[in-house]
Amino acid sequence: MMSRTVVFIVCLATALISTYCAPIVCSDDFEMKRIGLDVYCFKVFSFNRHDKQYIDEFFEKPDGEGDNRLCRDYTMHASPNGTSVSIRNKKEYEYVKVLYRTADYSLTSMPLLIGLKYYDERLEWSDKSAFNYSDFMEADFKSRFTYMKKGQCRRFFMYSPPTLGPRKYLVFDIDCKLRFFEFRAVCRYKVPRSELDVQPVPQPDDYSKSKEINENLDYHDYWHEKEMIAAKAMTSNYSKIVLSGR
Repeated sequence: MMSRTVVFIVCLATALISTYCAPIVCSDDFEMKRIGLDVYCFKVFSFNRHDKQYIDEFFEKPDGEGDNRLCRDYTMHASPNGTSVSIRNKKEYEYVKVLYRTADYSLTSMPLLIGLKYYDERLEWSDKSAFNYSDFMEADFKSRFTYMKKGQCRRFFMYSPPTLGPRKYLVFDIDCKLRFFEFRAVCRYKVPRSELDVQPVPQPDDYSKSKEINENLDYHDYWHEKEMIAAKAMTSNYSKIVLSGR
């Protein structure tokens, strides 16, 4: 009996040590997320007209790289390799939407700058990832660039109109010479695998090909849950009005 007690205490102590002594992967209030074999730290930054002098510094050159310059500066204390966010598969897209909803809890619906630009007749991500996932764009998005000439530059924002029900997510582009003074940006940096306690293993799910729904993702989407509750409440109230004959 005594030996079992000792074993239990040793196991409990080991569990506590592994729980509380694990290194912090992400700096400050960055959110950690694993995408495929890589671990990233994300953070949403908000800007308004009072930040004009900083915005001008990053976006003075109309080369579509302003978001990357901004993210490198704002993540420098945590990593020298910060970039604007890219959306390379469904899992990443769903997570960016969660970040959008969380930052936009007051439904101000400020546009969210993402790391995509169109330049020299091709689409490219700011972190040099290949553009091979486009489900976050409309079906005929290529028609936007029919009359674009070589050398023209466009950068992209995600936008979700305010609503009490399920939100729709749109993507629009503007000329790289233009700028907004009220917007949000998602910055991230990749955690070196050498800094991870447990090395990641390949995941069987290919989110770029499958049509996974929110319930199958590996995080709790609190804001999506709130939207579903609000939508059900609106439907219920409408049904009561119809049945009462008002």
